[in-house]
Amino acid sequence: MQYNFLPPPKLQFSIPEPDIAGLFKKVTGKFENLPEYKQVEDWLKNNEGKGLAMIGANGRGKTVLGKWVIPQLFWDFYRKVIKTVDSQDMNFTLDELLKKQILSIDDIGTENQRIVYGERRWAFPELLDKAEKNRNILIITSNLDADSFERKYGIRTRERMRAVCKIVIFKGESLRI
Repeated sequence: MQYNFLPPPKLQFSIPEPDIAGLFKKVTGKFENLPEYKQVEDWLKNNEGKGLAMIGANGRGKTVLGKWVIPQLFWDFYRKVIKTVDSQDMNFTLDELLKKQILSIDDIGTENQRIVYGERRWAFPELLDKAEKNRNILIITSNLDADSFERKYGIRTRERMRAVCKIVIFKGESLRI
């Protein structure tokens, strides 16, 4: 019997010329180029085996990128469907989501702990743990800052997120009108 103790390979990809502006405009009808979008574009061009965490200020386009633009780019370039989920729905589909190799979760930090027959589960820490062990790709959005993440989920989850994802911090005033 032969044993393989090595972890699975990292899931690396490259989308050479991601049209963030064009897709963003298709979804929202407008586009304002923000400095954070360049960091997202760089991640799309070479993810280095990591997921993407877009965190910070409200109304800066994180949801549009994570829920529509990035999944569309994956479809256009790789013909791969990225499963997208709102954080409030994660608890109900957690076992299904744990099986996904690439997953986009919108609005992390708004969900609650799930309690079923006395069993407590925090979906987000479980998904991060699985992503680290299996080298899955998580694309997440959140309005929480780093300290708020730590208060809600603990230092272990905050550190694991840094290990698993490229962090892009969105700053500035809301662009919602």
